[in-house]
Amino acid sequence: PPPPPPPPPPRIFFQADDAIRDFCLSRGLGDVYKRQGNLRPGSSASQVQTMVDKWFGGKDLPKHGKWYATYKEVEGNLFVNGISHHDVRQGRVGNCWQIAGLRGVAESNPQVINNMFLEVGEDLWVVRWYHPRYKDAHYVTVNNELPVVKKGWRINESVFATFGHDRNHNDNPNNELWGALAEKSYAQVSQTTGFRSTNDNSYQNLRAGNMSELYVSISKVNARRIRILHRRVDNGWLVRQVNRWDNAVSLVIKGHAYTITHYNHSTGKFRLDNPYGRRHLDLTLHEIKARTGGYLRIFRKGIVTASMSNHPLQTGIA
Repeated sequence: PPPPPPPPPPRIFFQADDAIRDFCLSRGLGDVYKRQGNLRPGSSASQVQTMVDKWFGGKDLPKHGKWYATYKEVEGNLFVNGISHHDVRQGRVGNCWQIAGLRGVAESNPQVINNMFLEVGEDLWVVRWYHPRYKDAHYVTVNNELPVVKKGWRINESVFATFGHDRNHNDNPNNELWGALAEKSYAQVSQTTGFRSTNDNSYQNLRAGNMSELYVSISKVNARRIRILHRRVDNGWLVRQVNRWDNAVSLVIKGHAYTITHYNHSTGKFRLDNPYGRRHLDLTLHEIKARTGGYLRIFRKGIVTASMSNHPLQTGIA
């Protein structure tokens, strides 16, 4: 007689970490809790563990693409002494659109930044992003592993968005992590959700974007466009936008994004904050208009951005 058929493969069950599981169930975050990749009957335990690590354990590490970089755990806390635009600076990737936007919102609407994160374990957070087009919420988990320089005199310094004020090293207990974690989590969420034109889980996929994408992704709010050369954009109008407590005003000059932080009445110049944290610009409105003819983008929540291009949604900036 023919041999009996082999027994069916065992069904594999797994349970996420209790804190993350309870959080997902209590908040209705099916986007996280039900995300099981391509698991099917017969999937190996290693496949299951890979998915658990990715979606629940924060071990999904985007490709850094730098020969001199490696991932290391970074000491510090999510927030230190509140939230401000000084907390994060741009690193070695062309995502000024993202960092300038985060700095602007951090200064004017810090609660928006705070609401993006939920700590679910030791050195483990859930980060929420809204799809820039469809505006549905997407959630990813991140841990405290970030790319740092692996050798040389800058060893253990951040490669991308900074996480330190006084000493930007991974072993500094005073590090503030929210900016670097936001950057990392956006690379993660872009892999499978269509946030970016390329579904690639890498820091290089953050290059070239516009601030409209960033602000919608964190606030779910569309912008109203006003060309910077419009007749209503005079000095008094722009001063009022900058001085309003809940406004973040940003613009793009020669392909690089800046945030306008204040107006100097004695000099008549606006301070344009560089996301790199140095080489800031002090310009009059006339000088600003001479350098860019793009759009102001005014959000209902008081967030204002600008783009240099006549077609800002199609133009990458870095």
